[in-house]
Amino acid sequence: MEGIDTGDEEHVLRSILRAVDDVRFVLTRGFSAEADAAVRESCSELAASRKTREWNRHGVIKDPLDDSLFSVDAEEFLSAVHEQRATVRATVLPMFIHAPELQLPAVGRRAVIILSPAAVSEARGAPLTKG
Repeated sequence: MEGIDTGDEEHVLRSILRAVDDVRFVLTRGFSAEADAAVRESCSELAASRKTREWNRHGVIKDPLDDSLFSVDAEEFLSAVHEQRATVRATVLPMFIHAPELQLPAVGRRAVIILSPAAVSEARGAPLTKG
């Protein structure tokens, strides 16, 4: 993530993923077709892993999985997107979530992970968001 040391980047992303209720990915223009496909695949894999972790936490999976299985998700995601020379930015925003026990919406947190080609990010200068 821009402005964060590479060693801390994984820790920050892992912390964000544990603290939010939802994750959205935004890919900016400028990726080659191959890089775009690879980055989208990485996003899909991270989203699928988050969904599996959520099911595991809520007892949907009959034989619970060890949480350490998910510990490398952030590292694998960052490695794959950096291989495509993508810059990663993230922010956490409030969002409404369904709370059936309250019979009204509750406020949750959504992470928005913005991925852009390194060349585009360098041309723009400052990060889009800090958060």
